[in-house]
Amino acid sequence: MRTNVRQLLCLVWLVTVPKLAMAQDTAQVVRRLTMAGAGYASQLDTYISPEDYGGADVTLLTQSEYVKEGRRWSRMATHQANFWWGSYRSGNGSEISGDYTFSYTWLRQWVSAPLGNGRLSVKAGPAAWARAGFLYNTRNSNNPAQAKLALGCAPAGVAEWTFKAGRRPCMLRCELTVPLLGLMFTPQYGQSYYEIFSRGNYDHNLVVTTPVNSPSASMRLLFGMKWKRLYWTAGLQGDCLQAKVNHLKYHRYNALFLFGVSKQLRLL
Repeated sequence: MRTNVRQLLCLVWLVTVPKLAMAQDTAQVVRRLTMAGAGYASQLDTYISPEDYGGADVTLLTQSEYVKEGRRWSRMATHQANFWWGSYRSGNGSEISGDYTFSYTWLRQWVSAPLGNGRLSVKAGPAAWARAGFLYNTRNSNNPAQAKLALGCAPAGVAEWTFKAGRRPCMLRCELTVPLLGLMFTPQYGQSYYEIFSRGNYDHNLVVTTPVNSPSASMRLLFGMKWKRLYWTAGLQGDCLQAKVNHLKYHRYNALFLFGVSKQLRLL
């Protein structure tokens, strides 16, 4: 009887231990970041108005990063929604806009080295993104609104330093994305949306964007300190989005202060 029990325990051990080892080899660390922010943005769209409008900009950001232990490659999914309202310098006109951007990034770790009392990690890789939104001018009766649709790919980089301040784990992180190639929807100068909807893409309303006609970049700098299982994170974000297509000019420059929390999960 004892022999049978021992054989059964040995069989269970032989079956479960390799699976546990396999699960450990494929364990995945997920870091989820949620942040809200506010700041100032300057926006120009000559389809709507030849004037530059400036005003308050608010944003909501969520980011999930997936890292498999022992692997050089990781993945990062980012959702960001912006709402902006601005006025002309004379104060007798205003604009509002809103947009949503989704990006998915594949990152390869190129550097992992000790730095001070912590560790520096540098990752870089390709990213794909898509953006949809609108711009509305409250006093323009001819062309009061503009649709914003764009997608593209970009090189992206992340540098992160994890260290300790006293006994507190801390994190300093910088993210940079520079759009390389994309596709943008835009009307021609003086073209109405009725023409676009009734006649389709007859006037090149889908335009290929490159750093030549759309030099743009986005950067995010974050600092986090761990307290009660969460990284309380604050930072700055700056976006420089520009385009000169179909005889129209567009730009959006903003500077945002961000605050939120980050949590790390370990999944088998």
